[in-house]
Amino acid sequence: TTSLVTLKDAAALSRVEFAASEVTLTAGDAKELSMEVSPIVDKASFNLSNVPEDVTGVSVTMGKLHNGICLDGTFPTDATGEEVTFSLTKGSEDGVWELLTAYVLPAIGTSVTISVTVTTATETKKYVYTSSVVPQGSKEFNVSLSVPEKEEEKASLSFNITSKGWTGTSTVSGELEEVVEDESDEDNTKGKQGTGVLCR
Repeated sequence: TTSLVTLKDAAALSRVEFAASEVTLTAGDAKELSMEVSPIVDKASFNLSNVPEDVTGVSVTMGKLHNGICLDGTFPTDATGEEVTFSLTKGSEDGVWELLTAYVLPAIGTSVTISVTVTTATETKKYVYTSSVVPQGSKEFNVSLSVPEKEEEKASLSFNITSKGWTGTSTVSGELEEVVEDESDEDNTKGKQGTGVLCR
């Protein structure tokens, strides 16, 4: 087994790279070791366009993601993961809110839930989508969302999510639906950190 390093604040994660090599030295040996490091986190970006002028805040929550890294560069095999929330800021272009760079650990499982919360002075709306394109720990993960100019009875977001990796590009397209939450379900939406994870 290998020790696990757990993140206190996954949203504040920086670029993490890893390399490993096994070397055997005997008395009198002199060896030079060269290693090439590789990223084990995804470099993510978020862009929300067509945002109304009265919006005062935008955030994106994604999960479930790993929240710890084993010292050998792997991830726990039985982690439950957590949700990570990023705050977007108003961009230089009208109607655009963005976060240019964030780093995220790989997803747990084969899908992630991406939700967008849009806040005005009078209301808060939430939109959600489950994506089969997930952070893998070695790619660029670009999320681009657009608020429709005309709101219909059924509020929605059109979007395009691209995982642009060093080994190829994957794209997901579809439509987000507004979530109407019951207050009693609030605790069930929060990511929970697992305990007793095992690094193999």
